[in-house]
Amino acid sequence: MKKIFLVICSIFIGSYIKAQDQSIPLELGIKISPYLISNRSSTESDTLHISGNGANLSLGGGIFLKKSIGSNYYFTSGLIYIPKKVNVELRNNNTNSTIIEKFNLQYLQVPVHLMLFTNEITLDTKIYFLTGLNFEVKISEKNKSNENVYIDTFKFFDTSLSLGTGIEYRLGHSTMLYLGLVYQRGLFNIISEQLINSDSDLVVKNDLFSLDLAIKF
Repeated sequence: MKKIFLVICSIFIGSYIKAQDQSIPLELGIKISPYLISNRSSTESDTLHISGNGANLSLGGGIFLKKSIGSNYYFTSGLIYIPKKVNVELRNNNTNSTIIEKFNLQYLQVPVHLMLFTNEITLDTKIYFLTGLNFEVKISEKNKSNENVYIDTFKFFDTSLSLGTGIEYRLGHSTMLYLGLVYQRGLFNIISEQLINSDSDLVVKNDLFSLDLAIKF
């Protein structure tokens, strides 16, 4: 996973440098996205079991930047607000007790993506594919549990991998409308501190599915 992470970072740093060398200006847009959030949870503990306790919905959005680095290739970034939720069920096998712990987390995300466009499939309409990394800084953390026994705090920084596809529709000379589906897979454990020292660390990673609606001016 670390090797894949470094390779993708190198690709996008190179793409960004290439984009800076061109005279094509940056394009600016805004987007809004409903998210479906689930938690991938695990532990190697013999006495404790952890699992996700269902999916959650949230709404985020922000601004994005887009710059051409080829005829059908674009480098994209931006600043996106994403509210996430951690909702996990923990079962102690020794005491046969079960606890649900819930947290609301808010992040500012800087995506570093490569977008690949097809030629027009119909008039003013193209299909696009995107992939890249998302670098996220936590700006808020709220405990929503009635009782916390195992999880204390979460890490300040998170990273995820994005894969997505969608449609671009031209509304005017420079105005584009985008509708896309994106999967964001968390790469690292977001738990920082545990309240109880068990025989193994608890691991929680966030997965997001988003419906992206965006407009570029």
